[in-house]
Amino acid sequence: MAIHIKTPEEIAGLRIAGRLASELLDYLTPFVKPGITTGELASSPTTTRSTSRSASPPASATSPKA
Repeated sequence: MAIHIKTPEEIAGLRIAGRLASELLDYLTPFVKPGITTGELASSPTTTRSTSRSASPPASATSPKA
């Protein structure tokens, strides 16, 4: 298998994806309890977010973390 060297743009995209995944897990942590299913978690009104998309990405996606 060949090794693909990532471009700076690809690396930046991976950082954004990782940061957003981290924020999502931090948000969901208080709702996860023993015995809860992923379906219950996904359908819970407290964890359901609006499906509307804003024109700009969240601030965390555009501001670098130190």
